[in-house]
Formats: sequence, C-alpha cells, structure tokens
Amino acid sequence: MRNIERIVFTGIDENTNLSELCKIQKEYPKVEFGVLISENHDENGPRYLSPEKISELKGLPLNLAAHICGRLGREACRGNLEDTISFCNGAFGVFQRIQVNCPITPIEWKPDEELFSLLKENIKEVILQRTYPEDVPNIYDPRLSVLMDASGGRGIFTDTPVVTGWAGKVGYAGGLNSDNIRGFIKTGLWNLPEEGTTWIDMESGVRTDDLFDLDKVKKVLEVAYEFVS
Repeated sequence: MRNIERIVFTGIDENTNLSELCKIQKEYPKVEFGVLISENHDENGPRYLSPEKISELKGLPLNLAAHICGRLGREACRGNLEDTISFCNGAFGVFQRIQVNCPITPIEWKPDEELFSLLKENIKEVILQRTYPEDVPNIYDPRLSVLMDASGGRGIFTDTPVVTGWAGKVGYAGGLNSDNIRGFIKTGLWNLPEEGTTWIDMESGVRTDDLFDLDKVKKVLEVAYEFVS
C-alpha cells in the first residue's frame, strides 16, 4: 500500500482567485499547487503564469511547486536554473519543490549541485517527470523524486505504471479527475507491489475551457483527501 502524502493541482493561471486558493490551502493543508513555468507563457495559454503573476504569489500561505517546461526545463535537466530564476523575477523562493518537465533521456540527466543546492534553502526536492517506467534514471539521490505520467502530459487516464528498481519516491499523474480518483487510489495505488510514500498530480482534470477550475479542485478533494496520510 502507498501512503499519499500530498495532492497536487497543477496549472493555476492568470485568472485564478488567489484568495480562494488560500482558503482551500487552509482547509486542506496537504494540498500543493503546481505553477507551470515557460518562457513562451504568452503563447502557451493561460495555464502558464507570467513573471508578474508569479510575483503575486510572494508572501501567500500556499504550498507551491515550480513545474519547469520547454527550454527552461531542458536547461534545468542539465543543472542550469539561472534562466528559470531570472524568469521568475525575484519570486523563485515561493516554491517548495521543483518539477522538471522535459524529454531528456535518463543517460543525459546530470544531477548538479547548482540544482540541488537550492534544497538547502526553501526547496525540498527535485522531481523528474517520466512517461515510461524504463525512463526512470538509474541513479539515486534522496533529494530526487519521479512523477510517472503514462499519458505523456496529454491528460489521458491510463493504467498505473509499475516502477521497479527505483529506490526513490514515485508520484502518479495522467487523466485524474473527481470521477476516477477514488478508483485510481483503491485499485491502482493500493495494488502497487511496493509500499512507501507517493503523491498524485492532476492538471487537465481540474480545468474548464482551459482555465483552472476551483470547483473541480474541491470536488476532487471531497473524494480524495480521506486517503491522504
């Protein structure tokens, strides 16, 4: 059985009511909100925050993770966070975790102290997003976790991929929403061969017309939060 340590909702956007977000955080302290970061935020749709909107998150009582995409994600995979930090316009410190979303193969992953040095400060861990279990890197660092998304970021519900031979923590995503979350937890996560701590992440399943939908977030939490350790 896997113990769920947090529920992540990714893609808060330019229109998200931050006051309501803080209310949800207060009621459900094990929730985390993912912020999609891309240099092409103005071309990629509202779910990618502008530097100005990221700055508005400073000082708010929120659990936040930076989900770094595109060129910034590829650079982060190589141990370079300078461009991401610059993009965030002085607000990078609001994040407790960073997730690197990029297609770089495991052999190209180079853990770098420049990347991990941030863990001495505010950031607790670095997360690599992977699509297939065989793409999990053959290295282990206690500061490194893996998010398995068998849908490849398409928001399509799939069978739970089984990751073996990885000593680190594994989270799961891929088409999760209020309709399937209970079944996924009870027949997916709980039937995985290994015990340990995990988390679940959803993005498309809590959006309406490509906007972050707080009502859908609440519906998920009404079902799933009872399973949080």
